[in-house]
Amino acid sequence: MKTHLADAVRYAFFTVLVVFSAAASQERSDFQIVQGFQREYRAIQKATEAAATVEDCASIFQRISEVEAEYGPHKQFLNKALYPDGFDKRLADARLQLRLTQDKLGVIEAQVKRIAELRMQVDLLGEQVEKLSGENVNLLKQVQRMSASRSKETIDSLQNLVARLRTQIQQRDQLIFALVDSLFLQYDKDMGSMTDVERKSLTGRLEKGNVFTNVKRSIRDNIEFLESTSLTGRDVAEIAKQQRRFEIQWEGFGKKLAVLYATNKRAMKEVTQIDTMLAEWGRKTQTLFWRQLNLQFRDRGYAVNEFASGKEFYENLSEFIEDEIKNVHHEADDTRYRRYVIFSDSIWNNDVRPNWLPLLVERGELSDSLSEELEGRINSWRKTVQPPSTILYILVGLVLGLIAWFAYKRMQKRRAATPTAPAN
Repeated sequence: MKTHLADAVRYAFFTVLVVFSAAASQERSDFQIVQGFQREYRAIQKATEAAATVEDCASIFQRISEVEAEYGPHKQFLNKALYPDGFDKRLADARLQLRLTQDKLGVIEAQVKRIAELRMQVDLLGEQVEKLSGENVNLLKQVQRMSASRSKETIDSLQNLVARLRTQIQQRDQLIFALVDSLFLQYDKDMGSMTDVERKSLTGRLEKGNVFTNVKRSIRDNIEFLESTSLTGRDVAEIAKQQRRFEIQWEGFGKKLAVLYATNKRAMKEVTQIDTMLAEWGRKTQTLFWRQLNLQFRDRGYAVNEFASGKEFYENLSEFIEDEIKNVHHEADDTRYRRYVIFSDSIWNNDVRPNWLPLLVERGELSDSLSEELEGRINSWRKTVQPPSTILYILVGLVLGLIAWFAYKRMQKRRAATPTAPAN
């Protein structure tokens, strides 16, 4: 009995302790909410008094929106706790003071909103870049680990993994440049005409967004992915396209950064380092590009002489096709026609023409006219080895004749099997 009584007392004490702890925790939580909101409001007031540029006004506009989003769920509580100047009134006062400051500075409201929206977009893009970067690190490790296995199941999974990683790396690259673009759009003017205050603000935001770090990390990931042992020719063609897009985008932003950081040796060193890394990525991509394009022919048993430029690609492939046309009489008709069909269907139409030719033209390795000439040569090869139309017509006629003969014989059998009706 005493034992049960002691247990009941302990349970009651524990229950009371939990209730009081929860109440104390709630009180502290409510206190922290009030203190946090008041602290943010005072900071906004102070920033509004010190605002001197449209960028300052945009920062305050964004901060008011962030405070509203953060403390909005506690709106009713704050209205009561801070009566009569609660949540709604203080935010309304903050916006009014901001508009008065904008009027004093001659700042247009629409411009402030646009910059604030761009800054919120930058924050969102930054979060997405970080998220994708973390996922890509894990995917790359999985690709490297699975590359050592040669089972069919693993190879199938690996190909899907490689495709996913390639897509995510491209998405992350696009997000990085979208982030940089959004930063520069906030200062919609020539870099050379920016004031010192604007320069300082922009460079601060570039550093806050880890732009240099993200660009370098992206190039490193692309190089590491490029050196994966499990890339198909189509993967390499896509990587080459991505490298070229990245290079063009960086050229545009790199020039702006060079002007912006003209007197900043540390930042200029970062720009130079990225230029060097990008050049290395370009060289590695170039080497693998030509190696994989050569393998499209060699791995399928077509002896096209090795090439390492668009000029050699055109000349060596033209020479190969000419040799095939000249040697048609050295092989049986069905053998030479089958050889052309495999080349046309599995190599040219399925891979080289849709994936590699546009890239060769885009890179300036091959002109449109030379590309069309190659198409013409392949058509000539087809006409040389294709069975004559007359033979095809004869074969079709024989098949139709056989079908008609079998139909006639079947009809005769049916008539013979049908009993004759007796005469009246």
